[in-house]
Amino acid sequence: GFPDLDWKRKMNPLPELVELADGIFVADNVLSPSECETLIAATKDFLQPTNARNLPPKKGEAFRNNDRMLHRDERFADQLWKHRLAPICASLERSDGARPTNVNADLRVYRYTTGQSFGPHIDVPVVEGKFESEFTVLVYL
Repeated sequence: GFPDLDWKRKMNPLPELVELADGIFVADNVLSPSECETLIAATKDFLQPTNARNLPPKKGEAFRNNDRMLHRDERFADQLWKHRLAPICASLERSDGARPTNVNADLRVYRYTTGQSFGPHIDVPVVEGKFESEFTVLVYL
């Protein structure tokens, strides 16, 4: 699984959630530099090429040739939500009262080296029980 981070560390000051465009938000310094280093070190040996031969994408898919790791980790996702993202996202609420509630436990780590890319695309919603994802959360290390 993913490594334990210092989840008790308080974010001080709390990162500001800034809306760049309709439904697109950014918050800086969600993870500390040492937390980023810990995650990079723990995942780097598990990254695999997504398209080592640079083949064109299939119909309806985006071109990608980055490295990635897929891993389901409910504990890490819960801690990431509870201790880092929930405090930042507390002010988010749709007009119908819906609010963000968690992070999908199917986590991905991407690495881009010179010349690698992931073309424009739209993420497919994830459905778990009665819930459906509406946002994609990207944490840049």
